[in-house]
Amino acid sequence: MPNYLQPKSEKRQPTQEQLKLLKDHRIWEHHSGKLYVIACISNLKATKPDWDSVKVVYTDVDGDSWTRDVDEFLAACKPFVG
Repeated sequence: MPNYLQPKSEKRQPTQEQLKLLKDHRIWEHHSGKLYVIACISNLKATKPDWDSVKVVYTDVDGDSWTRDVDEFLAACKPFVG
């Protein structure tokens, strides 16, 4: 069965440590070596205490933007040390 037909697993809320890590480091390196800048952390709900579906919005050097769930972003990227 293709992935898009499988039921989505329930997303867990990001931890405070994850959110702090994302806010403390603006430049990130993808496992492919490309660099990205975090534009913002977004939330689909109006109130922070009930954050759900928290996303990382990030851009590359060409100005293209992407959005990923926090867990997916942290699995693919690490803070850039340069």
